Amino acid sequence: MARSIIADFEYSIWFSEWDWSHCEGRSITRWGSNNNYTNTSVYNSSDVRLIYTPSQNVTAMMNWYKMRRFRAAMGFRAIVLRALWKWRHGNSVDYGTFDCRCHPYYKNAGYPDINDWSGAYKDISTTTQWYGGGYYAQYGHDIWNTYAARFTADTSVAQYTFFEAMDITDYFSLCLLNNEDLWFEMFQVSNANSLFLGTSANQEKPQVEVYYFFPLEMFPEGNGGNPDVSTLLEIDAAPINLGAYQQGETGTPQRFWLKNFSGSVINHAEVWDDYPEWTAPVADSGNGGSGALAYISVYEACQSQRWEVKFSSGTAYEVKATAYLDNIESFHPSYDADPNWQGTTSGDWDDPDGNVTIPSAAWSGTPVSGDLFVFYTRGNTTDAAWPADSNDQVEMCDDASGSPSGDWRPINAQRTVLTSGVTIDATTKVLTVKNINTSKWTAGTRIFVATADQIDYGEINTVGGATSITVDFDSVSSNVYTAGAIVATTLPFRSVPVTPWMELSAASGVSETYPDRIYCTNPTGEGFQNGDLLLVQKFDDPDTSEELVVDTLTSTYIKTTTNMVNDYVAGDVVIAYGSGYDKPFWIRVVADIGTDEELKEFRLNVIS
Repeated sequence: MARSIIADFEYSIWFSEWDWSHCEGRSITRWGSNNNYTNTSVYNSSDVRLIYTPSQNVTAMMNWYKMRRFRAAMGFRAIVLRALWKWRHGNSVDYGTFDCRCHPYYKNAGYPDINDWSGAYKDISTTTQWYGGGYYAQYGHDIWNTYAARFTADTSVAQYTFFEAMDITDYFSLCLLNNEDLWFEMFQVSNANSLFLGTSANQEKPQVEVYYFFPLEMFPEGNGGNPDVSTLLEIDAAPINLGAYQQGETGTPQRFWLKNFSGSVINHAEVWDDYPEWTAPVADSGNGGSGALAYISVYEACQSQRWEVKFSSGTAYEVKATAYLDNIESFHPSYDADPNWQGTTSGDWDDPDGNVTIPSAAWSGTPVSGDLFVFYTRGNTTDAAWPADSNDQVEMCDDASGSPSGDWRPINAQRTVLTSGVTIDATTKVLTVKNINTSKWTAGTRIFVATADQIDYGEINTVGGATSITVDFDSVSSNVYTAGAIVATTLPFRSVPVTPWMELSAASGVSETYPDRIYCTNPTGEGFQNGDLLLVQKFDDPDTSEELVVDTLTSTYIKTTTNMVNDYVAGDVVIAYGSGYDKPFWIRVVADIGTDEELKEFRLNVIS
C-alpha cells in the first residue's frame, strides 16, 4: 500500500476497506439487553449486518480498523482534511429512522478481543474485563460518554447506495497522533427492523475514507510563472516524467514549487531522490558482553525495517527484520534458524533481500549468547522498476529571480550528520561524520553543513575515509556546529514561507446569494491578503475547482473579483499561491554518454 495522491489536488484520497486487505477489521454485533445471550456473531462476507434488532430497539456494533496502513501512507504529521466512516445500504429498510452514534473505546481500559468472541457481550476468556465485569461496555469507563460522530438515516436511502458518511475527522486525527487504532462502537437508537451493510449480490463493506495532504507539498509550474496548485505532484505514488533523452543531451530546465501548509515557517527543508538512511545500532541494556556494532551499510534499494541482531554464541548471530514506517511487510519476523539470516562476526553478512550488509569490520569487543543489537532503516522512495539510471541523470538547483541559480546538484544526493563539532573558521575544513559510502561522495560535488539556524555551503575536496570529508567552503563564516548537524549534498531550502489555506465555514458558490464570497473565518488572521491568487476546491472532488483573485477580506468571508462558477460546501478548501508564498526550484536532465535512451522518471522526497 502506498500513498495515493490523485492529480488535480485531491489530497491523497485513500480508501481503507473493512474486510481483509486494508484495515483488517471485523464486526461484532450484540444486543442491548440485560440478558447474557450466548449467540456468537462472526464476520460473514456474503451478508454483513451492521445493526440488527430481532426484538430490542437498542443495538451496537464494535468496529476495529488497524491504523498501521494509514500511518504507513500518511505518517503522523499529515494534515487530515476529512476522515469519513461510510457504508452502502445492502437491503431495504422496512420503517423507522436510524440514529447512529460513534463512541470510541478508551485505550487504557482494554479493548475486547475481536478475534475470540465467545459470547454476545464480551470475551470471557480474557483476563482484562470491562469495567465492573459487566456484559456491556460501560460509558465513561470503557467507552467515551460523548459520541465522536453521529448521523441519522431513514427509508429514503436507496438500496446499494451510500448512507450519509459519518465524520470521524477529529477522532481519526487523535488516533493518528497517539499511535492508536480506530476502535469504536456504533450505537443505534431506533425502532427500525434492520440495517444491512451488504448482501451476497452486493459486496460492500464499511470503509474509512481519508482526504489529507502533507505539511510540505510540491507542484509543477502553471500559467504566468506561478505554481499549478490544482496539480499536486504524486511524489510518493508515481514518478515525475521528464521525457526521453538521448546520450549526451541536456534538457531544458523545468521549474517546480514547494509549498508549506504547516502553519509556521519551516527553517530548513531538503528535496532529493533519497538514498535510504540507517540509524546507529544500539546495544540492548541487558547485554552481558562487551560487543559493539558501529555501523551497517545499506543498498540503494533498501526498504524500511526494524532490525534485530541476536547472538547465539560469542561470534554467531541471527537477524530478525520486522515492519517499520512505510513498509508493512516483515522480511524475517522471527528467529527460526534460517541459515540465510544467520551470520558471524568474522565475515560480512548480507540479507537475502539485498537491503543491508553488517560488515565484519563494524564489530568490536566480545558479545555473549543472548546479546541483542537493534537498528532501523528508512527506505528509498525510488522504484527499481523505473528506468535504471533515471535518478543518476537528473540535476536540480534553486531559483534566482525566476531563473536557475546554476548551483546544480544531483537529485540522488547523500545525507549524513556530524559526529563531532566543527567551526567554519577557515576555507578548508575536515568534517567528521557518521559512516558513509565513500563512492557516493565525490570530489567537486556541492555540499552543505546546517542546523535550523545556520548553514554553510561548499564543495567536497576529498573523502578521507568512511567518517571524514574535507570541504572547501564558499566563505569563512565562523559558524559553530555540534554533533548531529546535517551534512548533505541535497538541495536545501531555508525559511520556507507559510502558505495560507483554510476550510470553508459555510456553503459558497454560484448558487448562493453572493457568488463572489468564499465563507471562512478570519482569513486575514490566516495570512490571506488583498490581491492574492486563490484556488478553491471541493475536498473530495478534484474536478470541481477554480482559480480566483482576492478583492477584499472581512472577518467572515473572502470577496473575490469575479463570481464563482461552482458550488462548494463547508469543509472544502481555499489556498493562496504566488506573492512569496512558495519556494521554486529547477530540475533538468543531463544524460551522459552512456545513458539508456529512455524516459527519465524519478520520485522526489522532501524532508524538514
